[in-house]
This record gives sequence, C-alpha cells and structure tokens, in this order.
Amino acid sequence: MATAGKSGGNLMIMQISHPGHQVPAFINPNPLGASDIKLKDQVMLVDRMDRIYAKPTPLDKAGILEIVDQYSYTAEVAYFVGFDRAQLHGAHGYLIAQFLSRTTNNRTDEYGGTIRDRARIIGDIIRGIRSKVTDPSFVIGIKINSVEFQAKGFQPEEAAELCKELETMRIDFVELSGGTYEELGWNHGESAPRESTKKREAFFAMFAKDITPRLNRTVSYLTGGFRSASGMADAIESGISHGIGVARPVGSDPVIPAEVIDGCISGATYVRLPSEDIITTILATGVQMESMACGIPIIDLSDPEEVLRFKDATQRHHKENGEKLLQGIIDPGYFVLGPLDKKIGCGL
Repeated sequence: MATAGKSGGNLMIMQISHPGHQVPAFINPNPLGASDIKLKDQVMLVDRMDRIYAKPTPLDKAGILEIVDQYSYTAEVAYFVGFDRAQLHGAHGYLIAQFLSRTTNNRTDEYGGTIRDRARIIGDIIRGIRSKVTDPSFVIGIKINSVEFQAKGFQPEEAAELCKELETMRIDFVELSGGTYEELGWNHGESAPRESTKKREAFFAMFAKDITPRLNRTVSYLTGGFRSASGMADAIESGISHGIGVARPVGSDPVIPAEVIDGCISGATYVRLPSEDIITTILATGVQMESMACGIPIIDLSDPEEVLRFKDATQRHHKENGEKLLQGIIDPGYFVLGPLDKKIGCGL
C-alpha cells in the first residue's frame, strides 16, 4: 500500500486509531475507555439495527502502557513498510479523544483533570514512537477536535491550549476537525455554523482561526466542508490554516489536490446528495473507493440517474447488512456499484 501510494511522488500517512468505548456491543461487549462513561445508544434506521454500546472498563495504568506500546509498535511498522508519517486519531470520539474530553474523562489520577493531564497519554505515545523510530524525517501528527458541540465537551479554548502542549511534545502537524458520534460536528443543530463560516465552506474555520495563530513550529491543517479552490485558498491566505484536508470529495475526484494546486479545476465535483446526510455521503465515498480498488469506473454522483441507481443499491445494501447482523454476521466492507448494478467481489 505504501509503495503504491507513493508511486506518483506522494507522501503516505498511516492514521492510527483505537475506538475505546466507541464500538457497538455486538462487536465488543467489553470495551475499554478512558473512564466508565457509556456512549449514548443510537437508533440506526439505515440497517434496522440499533447501536447499543456497552459500559466500558476504565483503563488502568498497565492498560494505558499497553495501549501506548500498541500505538508505538504500529507506527514503527508503518515506518518500516514505507510510510512517511503517522497520524494519531484524537478526534471524533475515539480513545484519545475520550481522554481529552471532560464528557468522557472523569479520572482522578494523572490522566484526568486539567487539559495537560488529559493529554498525558498523547505525550506517552509520542515518546514511545520516537524511541522506536529515531529517523528525524519520520513525521508524527495528530487529528483533534477543535470543538465537540456539547455543553461539557471539548471546547475551542481547550483545543488552543492543547495545541501549545502538543508543540512541547514535538508534534509536527495538527489536523483540526470536530464532533463525536453523539454530536456530529458536520450537522450540529443549534450550534450551526455562522453565515461567514458557510461562505468560507470550512465547518470549523471559526474555531481554527483562534488556534492556528498560536502555533509556532507545528503546522495546522483544517478539514471539513471544503469544496472550492477559492475556499481552500482563502482559509490559507487568511491564516486560518497552513494546509487543507479533503476527504469525501476525493471519492469523485481522486486527484483533486493536484488539480486544484495546478489550477486545472475550480473545485470538487458537485455531488447530488444532501451534504448534511453524513452516513449516506460517507457510504457513497466508500463505494467509490471500493470501485477504485477493484478497477471499476467510479460512479458519477453528479448525474441524477446515477444517484438514483446508487440510492436503490444502498437500500438493498442496508437490507442485506441488517439481515446479516441479525444472524451475527458483520460485513464491514462497501459494495461496488459496477456496470451490472450489483455487489462485485474483488478479493477485499
């Protein structure tokens, strides 16, 4: 994977994550977490299976050391197989984010309390990685929430303070995002983005502008909502971010970064799916990525007829997955919408 990804002159980053308590009980009925705080159960209409989450067992110090070693080992493997960087996933409610947020961290030891103590596990992981990978060219980054959109959740002020702490930990880059499974940052109701944020496109620009200027050595990237080249350029030129992250648009435009930089296109392909429907748009991107992996043409989601075909296939996919889950079968993959409009296996 690293070799293939770098064949065009790109850098490859391995994102390392641990779900902590953010895993359905039918997958793991005995999850670990920063604390014993249970994730709120969710009704998932798409596959007819509710997401029930078990109460987690708080990690003790031995467990934290094991987690640190697992992260360090994974980064070491990433380096030896050819990845240029490793990124810790500390956003969207996963394990590191569970330590960072007061909503999921009620510890009274050295891993709870102040933001410095809640971030202690990050420092442990970084030191562990640096001890295993001594090559100074190997870059370590982290993805964090700029905000969680919950009353007691991770707030922009804490994110700014955390970023200063991360600089002392020798983090090379920070990717700013937002939200959790319980409160998605892309569609946050009463906490909806300001009109100025909508014009900028970036979902989290209003928070990033108070974080990036405080960084001296660490590079910041902003992810979420970017679609036009002008919106991306504005975020950088205004000092909101040093770089831009794009995710779902890459499903339709795999080479969009190069095309935007070269001035070949003015932005991403218009996708005729509701942008606020995160589950469907992420599924659509996964279907497109699966098609790429199988060597099958990518579905054009700017074409109304293709969108209808995708929606029909999605309903069948959810129905099949729901039936499998009732039988205790977990199918984590995506379907491929090929020429015959059916699920095509490609050995993945």
